[in-house]
Amino acid sequence: MNFPERSKSGWGTCGGMRQRVGFRDGWTSWALPMILLPGAVLAVAPLGAPRAEWKSVGQPGPGVRVDSRRGPTGEVTVIRVDLSPGRARLEVAAADIARRDGAVSGRALPLAGWLARTGACAAVNGGFFGRDVSEDHLQILGLLKCRGRVRSAAPRLRSRGGQAYARAALGIPTSGLPEVAWVTGLRPLLAYGDPLLNAAGRVWSVREAIGCGPALIRQGVTRVTDSEERLISPELEPRTVVATARGDQGESIAALFAFERSGFDGCAQGVREYFAHRGRARVIDAICLDGGSSTQAIWKDRGGLASTNPFARSVPTAVVVKCGGVGE
Repeated sequence: MNFPERSKSGWGTCGGMRQRVGFRDGWTSWALPMILLPGAVLAVAPLGAPRAEWKSVGQPGPGVRVDSRRGPTGEVTVIRVDLSPGRARLEVAAADIARRDGAVSGRALPLAGWLARTGACAAVNGGFFGRDVSEDHLQILGLLKCRGRVRSAAPRLRSRGGQAYARAALGIPTSGLPEVAWVTGLRPLLAYGDPLLNAAGRVWSVREAIGCGPALIRQGVTRVTDSEERLISPELEPRTVVATARGDQGESIAALFAFERSGFDGCAQGVREYFAHRGRARVIDAICLDGGSSTQAIWKDRGGLASTNPFARSVPTAVVVKCGGVGE
């Protein structure tokens, strides 16, 4: 779980700090059968355990494959997405966004609910969130842009020493490869090449975006910016990561990772190892989404659903994978 430092711009704690227990956070209201991936997030691997080979554990749709491997600190599950036209694409899922009780909030659903609502074939949890503003709605923290419309602004933050900084975000264009940048604003969104805002930003023209952080890899260079983004987290926690890459033939690839336990540096290393040994592609960008009790991945599997953690909490945003022409 990633804990944003409280700042003058009003950032509070992220959703990973809290865990609600109750039937609405579970899977009882969804009809499709659930399959828990053997040895997934609920299991704990001993430190120093031997590293297993990657194996394919699912193919939820055209251009989408699920891979898994047990590493030294636990299971790593990857939803690999071929972003070639007509194959598959990423979208940011959110619903019922409105200002309630002085805060931008959205409906919280389990990932099975997001698949049912969007028609997606796979998904991971989304960005930071805060307090409950009603029984079914959670406060959204940071940038949220869906279907071309900014629903929650990307704040320009300031450290206690007066340094202006921004948090990282994942931007999804109408076509092509998603991008990681540090972002502020509302209309327009401004993207920066560094989390410390000492230079001018550029207008960020993406169709959808979700803010979170820290950035792990940008433009092919490993650069973990948890310190610059003022994100505090225990060393080994469940982590959700979205990465992008270019394949051998120039194809655009996205990969959605659910790490059972890892630090930020370990996530960056894990992304590179995956593409070196399984993805056969050159890594471009990578970013952490919300972690801790929020971390979860889900995909359609043999008429049902498979999940890394079917007991994970409901979330107000998700990054979903649409196969073929679904929802276009």
